[in-house]
Amino acid sequence: MLALPGCGDSTIDKRAEVSGTVQLDGKPVESGAIGFVPIEGNSGPSAGAAITNGSYHVDRKQGPPIGKVRVEFNGLKRTGKKVQGKFGGGKTEDEFGELFPAQFNVQSNVVRELQPGTNSIDFDLKSK
Repeated sequence: MLALPGCGDSTIDKRAEVSGTVQLDGKPVESGAIGFVPIEGNSGPSAGAAITNGSYHVDRKQGPPIGKVRVEFNGLKRTGKKVQGKFGGGKTEDEFGELFPAQFNVQSNVVRELQPGTNSIDFDLKSK
């Protein structure tokens, strides 16, 4: 079988499949999001996925580019406070805040190098 130039999807050849688990302070993250942002000369689109019951999976077709990426985590948690409801009427509702500390989301310092093919990466993050 011959490989011909121009055959195949060159875009997908530059992307990685990524899956694994996310824990925060020793507990699986029930619901959130994970994002992979290219850095240090790595070009390509950012990619991400939902975190559900402590697990995530980014398919190769929508995956991040191979190479170094900054990993960002987002999620919400109840603060334990009540706030005025959005629609007024004197009703209160639970207040939510960011689940992950800044060093894991907007100011993430988590960096990984993605390899061609399938990558299995587990994250055990500590908030303190």
